[in-house]
Amino acid sequence: MQRLTGILVIGMMMILGGCAGFGRSTENPAQKIQWADELISSKEDPIPAEKLIREAIDLYQKSNNQLGLAESYREYGIFFRSYAVTRSEKYYKEKGFLDTSANINTRYQKALEYFTKAKDIFKEQNRFEDLSNMHVSIAKTLVMLNRNKAACDELKEGLDTHAAFTKANPEAKELRSEEMTNYVEYIGTLKTQIGCTEQVAQK
Repeated sequence: MQRLTGILVIGMMMILGGCAGFGRSTENPAQKIQWADELISSKEDPIPAEKLIREAIDLYQKSNNQLGLAESYREYGIFFRSYAVTRSEKYYKEKGFLDTSANINTRYQKALEYFTKAKDIFKEQNRFEDLSNMHVSIAKTLVMLNRNKAACDELKEGLDTHAAFTKANPEAKELRSEEMTNYVEYIGTLKTQIGCTEQVAQK
């Protein structure tokens, strides 16, 4: 009976571990980032997600994969800004983050730092579409930090970057959501919400 109980306990631990993002292993950093994103957005389980992100960063640094690093930094920014971290506030106040330079009170600033790192790499690599999206992520984070003027400036840069992308790729199809017709309209809506004085000309 004791043996059966022990087996059941081990089985439950494996199931719970799998639900928490453990029980899976890979040396593929892109897969680690994908799993981390699932843990943050779908399962709201940020603790194993941060571990996966840091492992991906280490692997990309060792292979000097700059675009991989940019994606990792972007995901780290998403992590620090996420509702999943908000829900685990008590844990992070007691245990802290794996990035020891961050704490629960400075996490939005830390998100901004990682988004900026990603932005700089995308700019160096001429990844205009990724870069224009990073401008939006940075602007939204700046709003969370009550830096609306800086957010408006970031959105303006995003428009300039988007214009450069469409000029270099005139045949490229723009990814659109159901809510927004295009990137320019989306920026215009954000500017209105933030209260930017300069409005975006709609196309």
